Amino acid sequence: MSDPLDRLSSRRDYSKRRLEEVRSRVEGIVKGDVFPDLCIYVTGSFGRLEASEYSDLDLFFVHRGSSSSNSIPRIRKTLLDADPIRAVQDLQFPEFSNDGEYLTVHYLDDIRGAMGGPDDDFRNFFTARLLLLLESQPLFNDVLYEGILKEIIDSYWRDYPNHEASFRPLFLTNDIMRFWRTLCLNYEYRRNHAAEDPDGRHRRDLKNLKLRFSRLLTCHSAVVLLSVNRDSVSPEELLGIARLTPLDRLDRVAEEVPGTGEQVKEIKRAYAWFLDETARGKEDAIGWISESATRDDAFRRGREFGTQIDRLLCEVTAETDTMRFLVV
Repeated sequence: MSDPLDRLSSRRDYSKRRLEEVRSRVEGIVKGDVFPDLCIYVTGSFGRLEASEYSDLDLFFVHRGSSSSNSIPRIRKTLLDADPIRAVQDLQFPEFSNDGEYLTVHYLDDIRGAMGGPDDDFRNFFTARLLLLLESQPLFNDVLYEGILKEIIDSYWRDYPNHEASFRPLFLTNDIMRFWRTLCLNYEYRRNHAAEDPDGRHRRDLKNLKLRFSRLLTCHSAVVLLSVNRDSVSPEELLGIARLTPLDRLDRVAEEVPGTGEQVKEIKRAYAWFLDETARGKEDAIGWISESATRDDAFRRGREFGTQIDRLLCEVTAETDTMRFLVV
């Protein structure tokens, strides 16, 4: 069998190729002169550049302005939804999850204005913002995508002026860890309210496994890399981190922290196992996780993966006081 790290590279190449197909199609049907203030980005396995043939597209739409002053008319929004749906069907991607219920346009001013408030979670701004920063790739209007990234970062870095030498990204780090905890709570909520049927239980087992690997890595790779800097983090540095995939962030940690190279390789090999085993159609995946021995081994590996990430964080923060900001 090939080296797991080589297979990660193959996943990256596949993801980029498929995304380019989607990008070309979307740019051909979603006109920039009709939607100059709109950007579309993809999250999930394609946003992390680790997709397989069974991966679906998770799209987010962000528009400049606010929903009260610059909203897209209803008919135009209907046409906007239809175009990506047709593109996904024509390119033979899996159908959008939950019958396309998440094909919602978010407005940048609304997202920024709701940060920390009750609407942040309720209107899904929190998820859109964190996924934009942690695991996204642009599909339409790259220039606006970059501008929106910078504006979101500026919202987190508003105390940076006059504190350039000592600024700590506490607001962002707290939000990343809150996002991780929210993902865990959402999983528990769905488990508590799910029907008690065997397939439902096995689907929850698959979600649990994804939580232990891909969701954990998305959040904690950013926290680990943010913890590398001992003095201050500039908005330009965060923009660079946001442009990296979770696996890229691990590689950056290995480059910047001597002695962590082997740790990072072992984490990536463990993650490659997860990607290999879960690259299945839905029914095949349910059959795979339904075997008790398979399930026990998978969750054992998940626990070990979490321990590996924790050890890397401890190694990175061993000579700094960064850990204090994560737990106080």
